Amino acid sequence: MKQKLLLMVLSLVMCSINNASAQEKEYIVEKDGFEWYRISKFENLTMYYGAQDKFGNTILPTKYPGGIFYSNGFFEVYSKSSDYLNSSSLLDLQGNLIVPEGYYRILVLGEGQMKWIYVRDKNNHEGAYNIYGKCVVPVSRNYVRVSQFGSENGEKGVYFLCQHTGGYYEYSIFSICDASGKVVFTTSKEYRSICLMRDNSSGKFALAVLTDHWYFVNLKEQTLWNPQCYTIQGSEFKIQKSKDGALRNITPQEKNRILFSADLLKGNTEYFAHASEQPMQRARQNDGVSGGGTAQQQSGPQQSGGATTTIVVEHHRDPVPVQQWQACWACGGMGTMGCDGCGGSGTKYYGNSLRICSRCNGQGLIPCNVCFGNKGQYTTVYR
Repeated sequence: MKQKLLLMVLSLVMCSINNASAQEKEYIVEKDGFEWYRISKFENLTMYYGAQDKFGNTILPTKYPGGIFYSNGFFEVYSKSSDYLNSSSLLDLQGNLIVPEGYYRILVLGEGQMKWIYVRDKNNHEGAYNIYGKCVVPVSRNYVRVSQFGSENGEKGVYFLCQHTGGYYEYSIFSICDASGKVVFTTSKEYRSICLMRDNSSGKFALAVLTDHWYFVNLKEQTLWNPQCYTIQGSEFKIQKSKDGALRNITPQEKNRILFSADLLKGNTEYFAHASEQPMQRARQNDGVSGGGTAQQQSGPQQSGGATTTIVVEHHRDPVPVQQWQACWACGGMGTMGCDGCGGSGTKYYGNSLRICSRCNGQGLIPCNVCFGNKGQYTTVYR
């Protein structure tokens, strides 16, 4: 009888231990200064995670067994503790769902309003969301690589370069999508890569393609200028003629030669997701008008002699040069890009063994090969 009572007591103790739900808090300060607490509790033989702000207010409930991680202004959460495949989702810092569960990888790149979210499914097809949860480039299009290019605040156009098949620098058909996801250009033949180069002064884009060398074409894929470049730098309009040669600026004559038809490529700048964000965009547009070189301000209708007239007042101001930070077009201002050795996964097969990628040491990211980790540069613009 005593043995039975002892066994009952021990079983009750074990049950209480297994169901213990005392929470532990881990204080974290991110690189961008964001402060938060990762909350964890052990319950029913499983560790669950949640998040609180620096004041102790709950952001995410403690219900995610796979963990919670901060990612450039968002929380990436895993709802499965054993199988990370198809279990990742993204939430904002208020706990709102931005990217639904079901992706193999989620990566947030860029700064401010021009952050973009890149996703990859289990079939290694890539897509993109904006920061308000709108799917811009769906993975159902089966693109193997998606990267963003455009101005830092979007008013000169935002584009996505999409590769249909193959790997980095393998021959493929390419498409260009605007910020709404609409395909505005698709190549009629295969190239190893394509690139958009933006001229800051005119706001026009030039299209460069790579076969055994880089050269410039129009949207009909007719050659505009073929300098047989080894390297081009779109953010600076520089070219490198040979592997050991020096980078040089494209001359004004050469620039005019490749930009005369480039304005045919017009991007959709309406990159905000829903109507609640439209006032923000209109405010930005109005700010741009009020500070421009020549702007028109239209007053309301006025009655004059029984007729309705509209008064237009023009404001003129000579443009002045200012230094403006130009984020790198290739990495979106992050200074890093997906590892081309492992495709951003951090692991790679060596023979029959899956090991940590030696190029990125398992991080999935490498320094940007355009800005070399500088994230961008200051350029002179006229306002």
